[in-house]
Amino acid sequence: MSDDKFGTAERATKQIENHTRRAVEVLSNGFNGQIMINAYSGAFSEPQARASDLRIAVDELRKALQLLEATEWPTDADYRRL
Repeated sequence: MSDDKFGTAERATKQIENHTRRAVEVLSNGFNGQIMINAYSGAFSEPQARASDLRIAVDELRKALQLLEATEWPTDADYRRL
């Protein structure tokens, strides 16, 4: 029981990290670490691309959160039994 719980938690952790990393990647690449503003107008450059980046990031973070909430994480008692 406990070993299975740890294995499940480890797999979930890796998946959560991957989804989170993907969200950060798409925002870092799309926004180049900053919000892209047209110097002349002061408005977003390529707002459709920024919206796409945000949608991808939100989707990845939702997946991460769903996994986090659906996983049965080891408890302190599980760790004490090791």
